[in-house]
Amino acid sequence: MNKNTQMVYTYHNETKHSQLQYAKSLGYMDWATQPNPYRSYTNTQKTELPLSFENKSLEYSQIFTQVKLEDKQEEKVVALLCLESVSQFFQFSLGLAAIKEFGDQSWALRCNASSGNLQPSEAYIIAKDKN
Repeated sequence: MNKNTQMVYTYHNETKHSQLQYAKSLGYMDWATQPNPYRSYTNTQKTELPLSFENKSLEYSQIFTQVKLEDKQEEKVVALLCLESVSQFFQFSLGLAAIKEFGDQSWALRCNASSGNLQPSEAYIIAKDKN
């Protein structure tokens, strides 16, 4: 194994969690290097998504309906793919649930499971322009 590969394995082994102890760390949160939880890319088209608390979209169990096709029982998607349904999916699966504060520090809490890492969650939708 070359020197660079050995360095990667050493770092991985010294910084991973185990059943007996948490991974090694600085012992404090490095707030000065916390990444922005809202990533943005220049020269891209951005679509504002509405918050979905009042959105009356279908529950998951209502997305599919049983239909009989050629003597077989199959499921057919009946939910519309629209701005509101995409917004609701992203908001409740990958959005921020709260902002916590302590002293002059603040940090975001995510809806999706996280081990506490500071990396931003990312999701993309690639769609054809309807025009």
